[in-house]
Amino acid sequence: MSRTLTVFFACALIFAAVVAQEEEVQTEEPFVGNENGFSLLVARRTFLNDSFVEGREMTVRIQIWNLGTKEAMNVVVEERYPDMFTKVPKKTYEKILATENVTFEYTVTPKSSGVTRIPRTHIKYDDNEAYIDMDIDLLVESPEQYAKRTNRHIIDWAIYGVASLVAAALPGFILYSKNKSFK
Repeated sequence: MSRTLTVFFACALIFAAVVAQEEEVQTEEPFVGNENGFSLLVARRTFLNDSFVEGREMTVRIQIWNLGTKEAMNVVVEERYPDMFTKVPKKTYEKILATENVTFEYTVTPKSSGVTRIPRTHIKYDDNEAYIDMDIDLLVESPEQYAKRTNRHIIDWAIYGVASLVAAALPGFILYSKNKSFK
């Protein structure tokens, strides 16, 4: 075993040395854009809940990064949820500076259960439009389905515990009764 490890580490060391030797340092001029600059927004939507249950609030986080060389002006973020959800107000930013990121969270509550399609998040800025990812198919569970899936099954564990005690105590009981009969 130790010989195998020695050979493995020797091969890894040789590989690291070869890779380090081939690597050349290249310097690039930083991209400055054109004389007017540009704004480029990239965004991500994250659902912070593990499960989506009818009547319970879901928390959603939107993160927006400006990867451009100038600020993005008049940014409007709009979520277009189906009618089975409570309405989400638009979020507006006067400007998002270059290389700056912003984060906001909101809550939305499903009014009914079932599978629904959540459309992409729409972002408008500087006469441009952007979208987050793609449409998402989301399963909203009823409270009964959620309870059935996540309850602790206490009765099942109690039955298992009693059965385990019987199985563990039976050999001791048999041994005790045999020893008692020989006396």
